[in-house]
Amino acid sequence: MGVNNAGTRTNGVHATAKLGMSPDGTLEQLAREQGVRTIDVVRNLLPDHRTIVAGGHLPHIMRDVSSWGEILLVIHTPDVVLEWPTQIPAGTASNGYFRFPGDTPIGGNIRWENCLHVAFICRPFLDRASRSIQFFNAGGEVMFKIFVMRDGQRNLVPEQVEKFEALRARCSRQGPQPLGIEDEGLPRGDVA
Repeated sequence: MGVNNAGTRTNGVHATAKLGMSPDGTLEQLAREQGVRTIDVVRNLLPDHRTIVAGGHLPHIMRDVSSWGEILLVIHTPDVVLEWPTQIPAGTASNGYFRFPGDTPIGGNIRWENCLHVAFICRPFLDRASRSIQFFNAGGEVMFKIFVMRDGQRNLVPEQVEKFEALRARCSRQGPQPLGIEDEGLPRGDVA
């Protein structure tokens, strides 16, 4: 927790009050405005708007999401917001990376060992319900996000909402070490 120029606490609480007045702001923008990390804003969302689990769940989450069909993959930096409607390919975890097969729409690697927290976010955005899974690095900033898709009427796809909620419940019940991952030698993480 820090103190801003006005002498007010900057641990995300003020940002949360602002979220209550204007829930359409991006979490990253609110964090920048308040001089806090994005994870601090997420931690101060209403409890039913967020569930934070250990980053060690990343490989398990990515495998689960690979069965959801097309999702919206988002990379959000201070300079760019890139959105890809795509299906997450089934990948493998090895040597600290989650690797995507080379012959799929998404290729490359995620250094999943750098993922300290995963947040399941359920909050209004642009006057509509939204569901996302956001992956946070040790600096408290978002590595990437996965959003539940919308249908032709801009409503969340019900089947994906069900899968999102089931995955969120499983990850929060499993605690710091995801089930089925121990055999791959993945390290334990702390739940936020």
